[in-house]
Amino acid sequence: MQETILLFKHGEKLEQVRDVVMKVEEDSLESLEVVDKIQRLGLGYYFKDEIEAILHHQYLANHCDHDLYEASLRFPDFLGKFVCRDEGDQLKFKGGLVGEMKGLMAMHEASHLNMGGEEILHEAAVFSSHHLTNKCMGCLDDDDEQSKMAKYCLLYPQHKSLPHFTAKNYLTFLKGEYPWEHLLRELAEFESVKIESLHKHEVLRVVEWWKGVGIDKELKSSRNQPLKWHMWSMAILENPRCSKHRILLTKPISLVYAVDDIFDLYGTIHELTHFTEAWGSLMDAFLKEAKWLRSSSGDINAEEYLKNGVISSGVPMVLSHLYFLMGNPLTNQTHLLLNDPNGLTHSVAKLLRLLDDLGTAQDEQQEGYDGSYVEMCMKEGKVDSLEGGREQVMSMVWDTWEKMNEHAYGRLNWSSPLPLSFRHACLNAARMVPTMYTYHQNHYLPLLQPYIKSMFQHKTFPKSTI
Repeated sequence: MQETILLFKHGEKLEQVRDVVMKVEEDSLESLEVVDKIQRLGLGYYFKDEIEAILHHQYLANHCDHDLYEASLRFPDFLGKFVCRDEGDQLKFKGGLVGEMKGLMAMHEASHLNMGGEEILHEAAVFSSHHLTNKCMGCLDDDDEQSKMAKYCLLYPQHKSLPHFTAKNYLTFLKGEYPWEHLLRELAEFESVKIESLHKHEVLRVVEWWKGVGIDKELKSSRNQPLKWHMWSMAILENPRCSKHRILLTKPISLVYAVDDIFDLYGTIHELTHFTEAWGSLMDAFLKEAKWLRSSSGDINAEEYLKNGVISSGVPMVLSHLYFLMGNPLTNQTHLLLNDPNGLTHSVAKLLRLLDDLGTAQDEQQEGYDGSYVEMCMKEGKVDSLEGGREQVMSMVWDTWEKMNEHAYGRLNWSSPLPLSFRHACLNAARMVPTMYTYHQNHYLPLLQPYIKSMFQHKTFPKSTI
């Protein structure tokens, strides 16, 4: 009965918000505010057609007489209005912009859409990051609203964040600037309850399946974290209608972790070689990694390690599985794209490998060691310090994001046979990476575990499954 009432109220609020979206003037700033807030609250899949119509009208309107905030919200190209060149012919943003906090945050958001080679967006990222950071550091009042908003903007840029993980925090910034914001808040709160109930049901099924597999009983030191693994599927496929797909996707994800543990913690090279013969490129990558880690000869360099690590991450295999799971056909062209070392799926894998290695390169609750790109660069003399290695990796992370943006939205996708829904899912996988691999020194996941705790406070989910 309670669930029926919840669904009724959810549907009622959904239609009320839809009415607001339909009535707002499509080429107005307010329409962009509606779209922005809907997407930040993780409600975009309910208003896909309406959002596309608004953005299409915005594109056709092509206004050029905006302030910084509106220009950044509309299109990155309009940022050029706020740029000048110094005596050395270097791009420089006008100093008067520093005090325009709302505009700086919108500029920072726009800068993350860089597809490579876009100088204005690169300078916008440097400029906005510098001044937003100064705002955070220069404010002694922890309750200062602008300082909190600046920090949130730096930590969770919309393009690289997952709204289901950040929506609850974003709700604190809805101050009723527009009369429809209270409707959005209510819908977001109903949506949160609905999604949590759905995900709990999914996790129960995943845990039941994992227990039936029995790997955790046979391999005592292997990871036993089906809840954490299902979080990947929750991030990649956010639409509530994809419940069955999420459960099915978690199965190959969990097996990647299990097989990784087998290669890291169990078996001789001879045994692993026989095991590999029955599998494809993923197992070959695991075997190559196992041989290297058990050898003292150091016969692999940093770039070879990274190239192999992209495959051994399991990401290309999982995303290829997802491609078919979403009902997409295999052609010669899609086969090449899914296996392209410079393509979208491999770029997501590279992002994961780089950010994973920025930690201690040792997963929590695991005794195995997978190596570290930063450490290898130091040994080869490519960087002279750990800090230098980290800076290089973060630069590579930024470049990888630009490549993914180009594959997903730029000219590389204009004739791509990969559906937009699949490309969006790949970007969601990339957005999940920093959430999953931002470790504290004690391997605590500061972004992930509070969310898990709030969602799954139930005796059915023991601590070992997280």
